[in-house]
Amino acid sequence: MKTMLDLKVIIPVLMLSDIVLSFQTFKYGDLIGTDFFSNKIPREDRRHRRKNKLNNAINEEIPGFMRYAPKQQDLKLKRLIKKLGDDYNDKWMSIERPIDADQSEVSISDTEIIDEKLMKDVETLNMTLTDSDNAVANISDHTLELFKRWLLLHGTCNIHFVWTDIGSMFWPRWIRKGICSTEVSCSWPPGMSCLPTEGDVIRILRWNCRRGKRKNRKGRRNKQKYSNAVKDLRKRRRDRYGGMRCKWLKIPYAVNSKCVCSC
Repeated sequence: MKTMLDLKVIIPVLMLSDIVLSFQTFKYGDLIGTDFFSNKIPREDRRHRRKNKLNNAINEEIPGFMRYAPKQQDLKLKRLIKKLGDDYNDKWMSIERPIDADQSEVSISDTEIIDEKLMKDVETLNMTLTDSDNAVANISDHTLELFKRWLLLHGTCNIHFVWTDIGSMFWPRWIRKGICSTEVSCSWPPGMSCLPTEGDVIRILRWNCRRGKRKNRKGRRNKQKYSNAVKDLRKRRRDRYGGMRCKWLKIPYAVNSKCVCSC
């Protein structure tokens, strides 16, 4: 019988020097106490348990990594917009759930997706056709144009755009992604397929948590300069996330914008 620890969840993982963001599937039971984001999220530390028994009881029911999810006070719209600044791009991201988010795919028109190099290659083809007696066939210009269009469309890769919710650990959480069509081969004879070739790198916010480092002597002396109110505020913030220091960081996020027919 499968338990909750056997359930599989999908979390985002940064790869290739934190440039390309991919998604991997893990068992929930394997996530507790393992790497998450840029640091290891520890098991519950008894030294940082809240004194409020009710809060402790609630925390016990929340999955391990979700205890460090941003709270309501961390999701104030004005602060997030200010932090993201000019990197906000409404072509690729949305703060609210998009109206067309329920649509499985949005395909761009044929005239926009036909590759310029492919069009040039088709125009330079020798379209002189001969019959079985090696005599030049009399084919109308309209028929030749239809054949050229068939070549163009058959060798062109459609790209479909979908809105994806990448989770509460990112802001904005709705990202527009391009998906290459793989339903049919893009070559004749069949064998080649449509693959991502060009992409845009956008910047979004990622919720980052790390355990607070032990201060050295110099750090302890500097700490005395803060008022008691500031100390209490920092302590409450650490207690809110089980002793972790959490904040929003701006990161690069790759999105696909073009597909090409390739092996």
